Amino acid sequence: MPFAWVPMLYPDANSITSAQSILLLPGDRRAGIDFHMQQKAVYTLDGKIILSDHSKPKPWPEAIYFQDLVVFRSDRALTSTWLGRESCEINANAGTFRCGSLLPGEYTFYFNVSPGLGAARSIRVQTATVHYSVEATAKQALTVQLHDVPDSGLRSQMPYKGPGGNLDFRKVCATTSRAIHVLAWGHGHAGGACYYMTFFRTTSLRLPKDYYNVNAFEAAFLARKRLYSGDSSKFEDVLMRHGTRIRLDVGQTIEPSLPVLTTTQLISIGVTSLEAAH
Repeated sequence: MPFAWVPMLYPDANSITSAQSILLLPGDRRAGIDFHMQQKAVYTLDGKIILSDHSKPKPWPEAIYFQDLVVFRSDRALTSTWLGRESCEINANAGTFRCGSLLPGEYTFYFNVSPGLGAARSIRVQTATVHYSVEATAKQALTVQLHDVPDSGLRSQMPYKGPGGNLDFRKVCATTSRAIHVLAWGHGHAGGACYYMTFFRTTSLRLPKDYYNVNAFEAAFLARKRLYSGDSSKFEDVLMRHGTRIRLDVGQTIEPSLPVLTTTQLISIGVTSLEAAH
């Protein structure tokens, strides 16, 4: 059975708030520091994904699917890997996914599949957010039903190449291990998923000179497509009223520091707006 070291901080803490900080000035000494590193068994999760219309995906190389699976340990502040993301793989052509070394605990899975070359064009972008508990048992299995993302879902404008400035979200994307989205609304609007932007090292959005309202929010919210009745762009309008206002000038680069709105906060914003409208 494979084992892995359990991430921790001093003294035997699994979150920043419960860790003990140590400050040493030149000439100072500190003894008796013991991290008590623990090694625990890890388990393999084999899973299956089902397309939204229950059709079978085409095999490789007959078709290519754009796909992504992001998995975070959700029951502790420290994740199992230094990247924050668990080591998991997805194969949309086979309709399967696998995580090879998960410690027991609670995890959140973010799935995203869209049609590529040769794939059925009737299949739209599909997503799913799943919470799963890994138990200390040999067999772990999970079946996930994907759901279509509405055409009116989160939108991004085409890359802007004219005179303008840059909004760089590297600070926002680096502040949390959760899967989050960022959105800027002003002269047009643009946004993206932190885990995509960070991976491709393109955390900067080039935008025309204007005032922008900027938000960061949990990606899990995108799966709650029926939260706000009607066109989801209406909810984007509401969300932007709660954003951080920024003025962007030509040639300027701004790295905003934003709070990440949780799904609970987003639901509260939506409900308050609905109540005000009626």
